[in-house]
Order: sequence, then structure tokens, then C-alpha cells
Amino acid sequence: MFSLKFSIFLLIVLFIPFYLRTLQQIEPYPAVLMPSGPSVIKNVNNQVNLKVKKLYAIDNTGKWKKINLRLLLYPIPPQYSETLASKGFGFGNDSSEGDRTKNEFFKKIKDINTASPSKEELADLRQWLKMKLAQQNFATSAIKLVTILQSISIETEVVLEQKVIYEKIITLD
Repeated sequence: MFSLKFSIFLLIVLFIPFYLRTLQQIEPYPAVLMPSGPSVIKNVNNQVNLKVKKLYAIDNTGKWKKINLRLLLYPIPPQYSETLASKGFGFGNDSSEGDRTKNEFFKKIKDINTASPSKEELADLRQWLKMKLAQQNFATSAIKLVTILQSISIETEVVLEQKVIYEKIITLD
């Protein structure tokens, strides 16, 4: 049978990914995790709160209109749009997300891995976004990133409440 030493060793080895995942909200790599997704949705009074990111641009009439992200980001796969939006499309993070890292050591490691785009890369990004906005007949001067908190009823699947929790206008000129 297994010895006490092996059991303690196994406990220590398995505790490290558990600690990283539950207390630090960092996904250890490589890891085998249950298919629950990156987070669990909390059910309070038969309703859930979800953050929805939307992107707007000025149309021909001068009003803000929702942008088709699939067309805007093509050839980038649509499943990356949420991550790109939360990072402000390279122009700065969405402050509605906050920093979920609790430990100062892991915050420093996270900062090391976060590369800031150069001025040339930002200029290229602005030009690329202007071209993609023009293809959808939008003005190429600015885009607006909006994060909306939606309260949705589980029983009726109806949006009960919406409120804007973050709004940022990114100028492209």
C-alpha cells in the first residue's frame, strides 16, 4: 500500500494547482480542469448578472450604432472578441474588470507577462480599425467600448435590468 510520505507528497502536489485556481484565480498550465468554464455564474433570487461588452461607432446620421464585431475583427476568430474588448483593443484595459489577483507576487508576475504595444503598433492598429470601420460605412474618427451589466431572469429568460458600468471612447485620429 501507499505510505504516509507518498500521501503527504501527493497532497502537496495537488494543493498547488488548487491554491492557484481557487485563491488566485489563475489557471495553472498545463492543467486538467472540469468543463465549468473560467468562472461560475452566481444564481441569486432566480436571476443572474452578466457583463456584456458592446462596441459602437458613429454612422452616417451622426448617431452611435452597434458595430458588427464579426466583420470588424475578421480574420480574427469571433471567440476572441470578448478578450480583445476587455483589453480595450490594445488601447488600455477595461476598468470594469478589475484585477482579480490577490497576491502581490502573482500581480508582479502578471505585469511581467503583459507587454505594452509600441507607438508604431498602435498607429497600425488605428489604421486597421479605420479601414474596417469604413467597410461597414461608419465614421473612422472613434469607437465606443461599453460594458453593460444585465440582470436576467432564469425562469423567463428576460432581461430584467441593464446598466452601463463602463464606457470608453477610443479616438482613432
